Amino acid sequence: MLKVIKESILLFCLLFSIQLFADTDSDLLQQKVEHLENSLKAQIGVSLLQPEANRSWSYKGDQRFPLTSTFKTYACAALLMKRDKKEVRLDKKY
Repeated sequence: MLKVIKESILLFCLLFSIQLFADTDSDLLQQKVEHLENSLKAQIGVSLLQPEANRSWSYKGDQRFPLTSTFKTYACAALLMKRDKKEVRLDKKY
């Protein structure tokens, strides 16, 4: 769960770095996203839009990813089910 939060925060920061998109070429931006994805051992999808310049860029833009807000319900249900089976303790920090 902590990993999901960490990934969300990093992705949130990346999405607000549109100025980086404006000043950087696409290859460098793709390298940075790939590095972040590899270091987190996660799948990341990013889409940036700069309407003033009619520019857009995406990384894995053709793939679908679960929305965090709708995903939380299932993550909590899975966690509670594991707790009921005594596979995980809720009072333990991971």
